[in-house]
Amino acid sequence: MVEDDTPSRQLLVRRLSHAGWQVLDAPDGPSALEIVATHALSGILLDMGLPGMNGLEVLQRIRQNSTPLSLPIIMVTAFDERDYLVEALSKGANDFVSKPVDFSALKARLKAHLDLAETSKILSNLQARQELILRGANDGIWELDVQSGRLNHSQRWLDLLQYSGPQI
Repeated sequence: MVEDDTPSRQLLVRRLSHAGWQVLDAPDGPSALEIVATHALSGILLDMGLPGMNGLEVLQRIRQNSTPLSLPIIMVTAFDERDYLVEALSKGANDFVSKPVDFSALKARLKAHLDLAETSKILSNLQARQELILRGANDGIWELDVQSGRLNHSQRWLDLLQYSGPQI
């Protein structure tokens, strides 16, 4: 949670903690970047209107090393900052909530993005395992994804077919 207004930050930290999440908080952009660099985070709530380094700058720095699927970022914005939301979304923000924060909406959005990130992580791990199995097997393994028409296969399968042309 990155929020420069101490009472607002403390309230959200308390409510998120009571909802079962472990929460780290930062009052400004540089502190937030330090936390991102030193902790494995699941998601970030990022205030747009931070002093010095604003939320867009923090977002851009974080997105240099993490994707929206690997680290969801929800922007927290005051009404007069809505013009920046399109820019924030185009720079990799996953979503936004407006101040004053409707906590039930925040919880639902945060849970949805965290669940999506976890599902993406599981899928990436499964794909990596499948690729490892295909490379490591000494059998001619192939699989056709009927929906996409994509053929996955081991090199051994091509060898058994005595195929040496361009990629299938």
